Amino acid sequence: MKQRKLGKTDIHVSEIGLGCASYWGKEKFSEKAAINIVAKAIDKGVNLFDTGHSYSDGNAEVRLGKALAGIRDKSKIAISTKAGTRIADNGKLYKDFSPEWIRESCHQSLTKIGIDSIALFHLHGPSVSDLSTEVLEELRKLKSEGLIQSIGVNSFDDVVLKRILELDSFDFVMPDYNILAREREPLIDKFYEKGIGVIAGAALADSLFSNRIFKIKSSKDLWYLARALKNFRGKLIKGFSYRFMNDYTEITGPQIALAYILQNKKITSAVFGTTSEKHLLENIAAAEMKLADDILNKIRSKQ
Repeated sequence: MKQRKLGKTDIHVSEIGLGCASYWGKEKFSEKAAINIVAKAIDKGVNLFDTGHSYSDGNAEVRLGKALAGIRDKSKIAISTKAGTRIADNGKLYKDFSPEWIRESCHQSLTKIGIDSIALFHLHGPSVSDLSTEVLEELRKLKSEGLIQSIGVNSFDDVVLKRILELDSFDFVMPDYNILAREREPLIDKFYEKGIGVIAGAALADSLFSNRIFKIKSSKDLWYLARALKNFRGKLIKGFSYRFMNDYTEITGPQIALAYILQNKKITSAVFGTTSEKHLLENIAAAEMKLADDILNKIRSKQ
């Protein structure tokens, strides 16, 4: 697995990162199986693991910590986690970008994951007003103290992403970039020009191009379909025009989706999540694939 440099930092991350969230961190999914997914990813050269304080009802960081517990030297593992989204006593999520909570969230993440420093520390879905002087100063303090190594923002909001370009405070961003969100490319060009690393979030476009999305064989499949219908109904319709990606015998739809992203050298890494070892190995293989011109042309012809 090749690595790419994160913007202007000295951090190098694998071209493909594993998202440790969603169903992966749910109690309904075997903890043993989840830990095995992480171990297999490491064995294949993945060093970037993306999670967040609020993911999987707060269990994602805890589970990732257990998965990494047997690794004595974690210095080559790049942990990516997020602050700003909290879980209320009733289980509902709410935003808190106060400097106090950002620091507390950082300390909690370090403890749960069992590390001394967070390689990639994001603000999780902030508004422009949340990017205050006080917040930015707190992030700089955490960095100067060595508790975090780089500062970023996980946002799918154009207004927020454009504001980041105006500031000199961030080392990287994590927008939604995938075959269904190719309109991000001009903005990615600007981040690259400014030396800001780009981690492609939602790299598999939530598999909305897949023929499998409506094939319900387990509770897990039903969970993913319900999530797609709730959160991505508009893109679900758009995904139908990309179903041609499932028709090739020498390459799979998910491999095409990831290879498309990685052929953009302005991208640092593409992150996806999975609960299947088979799909993990299938997707990791995309890092070594180059898309044929006919596939690229079909993708680029879609609006």
